Amino acid sequence: MKIQAFEFTRQAAESFRKRKGEFKRGSEYVAEYLERIFEFKDEIISVTSRVKTADSLREKILRNELYKKTDLEHFFDNVSDIIGVRIGCRFLRDEKDVYERLKNIFCLSYDNVFFHPLDNQNIFLNFAGAQPERQKNGFEIYRIDGYAVIDDKKLRFELQIKSLINGFWSEIEHKIIYKNKRSMLSDGFMSDMMNSIYGNLVNIDRQLYMMYTRAVDTASTEFYSQTENLLVIIVNELYTRLVERKTGISVNVNEYAESLVHYILTNSSFLGEGSDGQRFGGIVMRLITRVRELDMMKDIRLGEEIFLPGDLEYKTPLCRKIGEKFLAGVNGDFFLNAYFHILFCLETGNDAEDFMRYVEYFEQHLLRESNMKPNELMRVLDEADASKIIIESKLLEILKKA
Repeated sequence: MKIQAFEFTRQAAESFRKRKGEFKRGSEYVAEYLERIFEFKDEIISVTSRVKTADSLREKILRNELYKKTDLEHFFDNVSDIIGVRIGCRFLRDEKDVYERLKNIFCLSYDNVFFHPLDNQNIFLNFAGAQPERQKNGFEIYRIDGYAVIDDKKLRFELQIKSLINGFWSEIEHKIIYKNKRSMLSDGFMSDMMNSIYGNLVNIDRQLYMMYTRAVDTASTEFYSQTENLLVIIVNELYTRLVERKTGISVNVNEYAESLVHYILTNSSFLGEGSDGQRFGGIVMRLITRVRELDMMKDIRLGEEIFLPGDLEYKTPLCRKIGEKFLAGVNGDFFLNAYFHILFCLETGNDAEDFMRYVEYFEQHLLRESNMKPNELMRVLDEADASKIIIESKLLEILKKA
């Protein structure tokens, strides 16, 4: 017969597996609502949610001796982080602003502990405690208990607000300290090193914020140029490393990177609201976050054929000509193939949506730069190489000659 701890853990994990679907629905419901209320807030980078795994739950039960503190019937009512939701923001100082905005939105309460918004009586946040909380490691975190009511069931969740720097720090701390807690706690050198790393991250946050605020105050044309240069470096590095890893060959892809950045800055889903400085600054932060999320070797399938539906609905004959031109070359030209693989991976829609968005952007770009009529441009495209026209500088040369 199993001892109490193992039997409790087994039964809790079994109950969790049966209820995992409702936990997932609850996490998605909360995340979708928060995404909606922060949709046009440029300081917000992402809203993500997750449900604990069965293995993680078992580990938590044994590590925290939860089998001594509650019974199985009320277990899920007493564990706050089965569902985890995170609001990701840009800078450390944004964390407080996001928290204060949540307090303004979640303004109604029955007990002065849990509060819900005017337009939603199914999501509650606990604002009774002081925030941010101080953790055992001495650092502060905005961590708020909440619950959602789904199908008349109360599902608890934990909401965290984390800047880019604190999100990165959490990853480091989890992988280095949490997994080796016993050996790390008594190691003063490692503790000092971790504190030093966090201090350096705080300095980076401060420097990024200074760059951002300066950018907002800079003339839009100058800031566009500065942002473009920075993004070209980021995209060129991504592009170059990907090609080199896939082929073993180092090639110059700067022209392709520049063209991709022009699209990102003028028509992509990375564009935000606000002044030019705020929009362009937001693009940089969102692109950096997106690149961090990518597993280049897994997510960007460079060299593999690209398949798009055969019934794409082009808005104009010129759009159709552009789309067919790119599709005719995308699986035959290495650089064109890499270009669209990277574009599809960076953008957030499905491949067909991203392709149509790019084709419509390209049509307007052609019309604007050439001052030619659509029929004239279609004749130019008949003779042009798809891998050349996608490069900004070569496209302009072709249009001048025409």
